[in-house]
Amino acid sequence: MNERDYKSEQAKLHDHRHWPLTIVTTALFLFVTIGIIAIWRYVGHDTYIVLSVILPAVGLDIILLFAALNGRKAVFKDMYESILNLIVFWP
Repeated sequence: MNERDYKSEQAKLHDHRHWPLTIVTTALFLFVTIGIIAIWRYVGHDTYIVLSVILPAVGLDIILLFAALNGRKAVFKDMYESILNLIVFWP
């Protein structure tokens, strides 16, 4: 097997997009984005709400967006671990 064939085989293994996880993560991203807009519009946007709800939700939203754009299983695993770490620090 020459180097080109080896690289193409490795690319198939490592760069494979996992579509069900991508679709679910995109739906979660949209759900959180709509929630951020609803909180800003209907609940209010004073300093307490922005610092305690909207900023952590924006962080979660960014994590979901990058995982949905990448689409690999390893990225989803890292994303779920980082979300669980956020929940621990979110009082």
